[in-house]
Parts: sequence; structure tokens; C-alpha cells
Amino acid sequence: MKISIIMTAHNEGDEVGRTVTSIRENTAGPYEIVLVDDGSTDGACENMEGDDIRVIRHTQRVGIAYSRNEACDAATGDVFAFLDAHQRLSENCLNRCAEIAVQHDAISWPDVRGLKDRGWTGHGATRPQWCR
Repeated sequence: MKISIIMTAHNEGDEVGRTVTSIRENTAGPYEIVLVDDGSTDGACENMEGDDIRVIRHTQRVGIAYSRNEACDAATGDVFAFLDAHQRLSENCLNRCAEIAVQHDAISWPDVRGLKDRGWTGHGATRPQWCR
């Protein structure tokens, strides 16, 4: 099953690169990243290259909803994962979310932690009781 990772960015700075690195280090293939540069002026989406990533560029900001819809139209995966351009993933998080979504015909989401409390997962793929 191929995962299409939909990500939009507007002036996210170095966070885009950090998020892409987190995806690459923690997601088993096959996957694709569809990144929409929503009119960034800070170069946040420059130099995003690789066989696993496609960048759609807007010259003016059009908003997250339009950008996500555009990315969905371009995506080729069986399962879509929507990420912000400043997220980090735990190992195999998106793979587990995709499996749960397909098995239960449901929506699942990545693990979420507060900025100050990094040791506790509030909900997401590592908490299977949420998927019953």
C-alpha cells in the first residue's frame, strides 16, 4: 500500500526540511511526499528534491484548504496522510496509521505530544485502543 503524504507550507523556514527528514527516516516505503509551497517568500521549500517528493508551487498564498485539495488531486497513493510542515514522526508511525485506516475503514492520525511533555503520547497510532 502506497502512502501519499500531503504537506503544505507557507514560510515555515527550516522546519520543512526537518519534517521531510523525519518522514524519510521513520516511514517505510512505498510512499510519496506531495509538498505544496503556498506562496512562501522565505525559501522554505527550495531544494526539496528526491524521487520521493514532488513540489507544487504557488506564486501567491491561496490557503491550506485549496493547497491540500490540489495535493490530493496530484497524489497517487492508496492512503493519504496530512502533515503540517513542522511535525516529527515516531518510527513507522505513518505505516501504522495507514494499516489501521485500511483495516478499520477509519481515519487515524499520528501520535501527538505536547511541546513540554515529550514522554507521553496523547493519541495516535501508538495507542491502538483508540481504534477499537
